[in-house]
Amino acid sequence: MMFGRELSRREILILAGGIGLALILLFIFGGLLPWNSYLDQLDRRIEARQAQLTEFRQKLQTYRSLQRATPRQNRSTTRPAPLIGLVENLAAELGAKENLVSLRPQPLPGGGGERVEVRFERLRLDQLGLLLFRTGNSRPPVHTESLNIRPRFEDPAQLDVVLLLSRGG
Repeated sequence: MMFGRELSRREILILAGGIGLALILLFIFGGLLPWNSYLDQLDRRIEARQAQLTEFRQKLQTYRSLQRATPRQNRSTTRPAPLIGLVENLAAELGAKENLVSLRPQPLPGGGGERVEVRFERLRLDQLGLLLFRTGNSRPPVHTESLNIRPRFEDPAQLDVVLLLSRGG
């Protein structure tokens, strides 16, 4: 091996040139080419996002033109929430959701409308009053067709209630 002897000036220059060439190749293939491919990938992403943004703006413009063309009356007429959902929401607002035992849809003679049988257990009188008030004042109004109230044996302040509510028809 050559470790024991000193290198001549020519050998040192060749060795330095080889090391320099290896470092240049390492920089090109290890750093520069991956960086350029990363930048190309970012450029493709930017182009795709710009195309999506252009498409979104076109759809937004179409939506706004359709919205302007639609008469205001058609936009403001919304179908009321189903009666079962209305009763559940009112029970939750009044803190009586845990007292709600059952909600059963009932057939309505003549078709067009909704009817629901609602059962509560351990309902307080103030909760019942608020429930009846809010159902009667909802839009469109809900009619109470029948109301059956029984006080509980163990606590007369609590009531078992069966309501038959209807709307429309």
